[in-house]
Order: sequence, then C-alpha cells, then structure tokens
Amino acid sequence: MSEKGGGRYEVVVKKAAVFSNYPSLKKKLKAIPAGSDVNVNLRDCVFVDHTVMERRHQFELDYKAAGGHFQVTGLERHRPNSRHPLAAQKVLKRLPRAQNSHE
Repeated sequence: MSEKGGGRYEVVVKKAAVFSNYPSLKKKLKAIPAGSDVNVNLRDCVFVDHTVMERRHQFELDYKAAGGHFQVTGLERHRPNSRHPLAAQKVLKRLPRAQNSHE
C-alpha cells in the first residue's frame, strides 16, 4: 500500500489474488483511513479468483457506504471465466485479433 497524498491510497496486487492471500489484502485495505480515495491496482496480477472478486466487491460497497471512494484498476487485460459479474479473472496471453471490417 502506498499513500499518494491528499487522502489517496493505492494497493498494488501482484501475481495472483486468491482466497489464501486475501487476508493480507484485506489487512492493507483496513489500514487505510475511512473516507479516503482508494485504488486497488490489479495490473500486475495474472489471476483473481472468485472469492477475492466477491470479497473485494463487498469491501467496496461497505467502504463507499461509509463515505470513502473505492475503485479497481488494471483489469483491462483480464477476462472472466464465466458471465457472472464477480467471476474469476485471468490475463489473456494473447489479445483477440480485431475483426477485419472489410470481410
């Protein structure tokens, strides 16, 4: 966790976010003062399991209800394992080819 100044904090998650390491992430999030602006950055995380997605979502709801701001970034390269909004996410090795509009 790093403080960015002005009540802004960033938590960078690397490698994988799974049920077994969620307590460590939760501890970092709970250490951030209430009412702050929090960004959880998953850019360097190759896999986020459904347990972390669900618990992160609940933390987000609770944090916002208490007056804080919470966002998750870095999931642009990830794809869900199912259609469920809180499904596990993993990084695609290759991005899908853009469809040719001339075909």
